[in-house]
Amino acid sequence: MDTKARCPFCLIAATYPPTEPDIPHKPDSTLISPNCHLILSTPAVLAFLDIMPITMGHVLVVPREHREKIGDLRGEEGAALGQWLPSISRAVMRALGKDGGDWNVVQNNGMACSLCAFSHSKVTSFRCRCSTGSASCSLPHHSSCTTSARTQRKKLGHVRQRSA
Repeated sequence: MDTKARCPFCLIAATYPPTEPDIPHKPDSTLISPNCHLILSTPAVLAFLDIMPITMGHVLVVPREHREKIGDLRGEEGAALGQWLPSISRAVMRALGKDGGDWNVVQNNGMACSLCAFSHSKVTSFRCRCSTGSASCSLPHHSSCTTSARTQRKKLGHVRQRSA
């Protein structure tokens, strides 16, 4: 079985064709398992909630075609991702009641950072878990925040290893 046949992102792209308008009105999340909560479906880009979120509002933004690394994107695919990332980022923060707050956009490539080799971007709200208890720490390199991020990555790594 080839990589694309096992790729969950390719399954989502095949299950949910592009919609008019690009933001689906009522997508059926039960068409595939695990359920997919689709946010955007264009000819070049898909966006959906992550099934293993690290923060509230964790959204994956992916090219519709299987691309292992960002360098594999065609120009028009890169342009479409660049067009949608700011809008999706603002929408996530607005939905979380953090309009104008801080968030992260992380671009992942290859097998080292996913369940399959597929270039994807993650939009996540920034949540500091330092001892101040604030929703966003003014000290981004605060040692407690860094320790918490390391712990979250380890937990996600264990989940990935068990599901492989």
